[in-house]
Amino acid sequence: MAQKSVLLLGSTGSVGTSTLSVIDNLPEELKITALAGGRQWEKMLEQTLRYSPEAVSLSDPSAAAKLESALQRRQLVKQPRVYAGKTGLVSMV
Repeated sequence: MAQKSVLLLGSTGSVGTSTLSVIDNLPEELKITALAGGRQWEKMLEQTLRYSPEAVSLSDPSAAAKLESALQRRQLVKQPRVYAGKTGLVSMV
């Protein structure tokens, strides 16, 4: 079976973190390709480092800037694209 790509909205909230737990149990079937959240940039950083999505979005532009800065300091092999605000979320989707 082909692996399905998942774009998870609200990944930093309680329902989102529960959804990630389900995805953890289905690694051969589901892959996180994008994550979106509100303003919890530290939690999004943890999720980004764990799931290596292609893109992430935070609705709070200030939080998105902090996330982007923290990711750049990590010197990842492949940096995810960071989107900010409502227009950023729409662009990501």
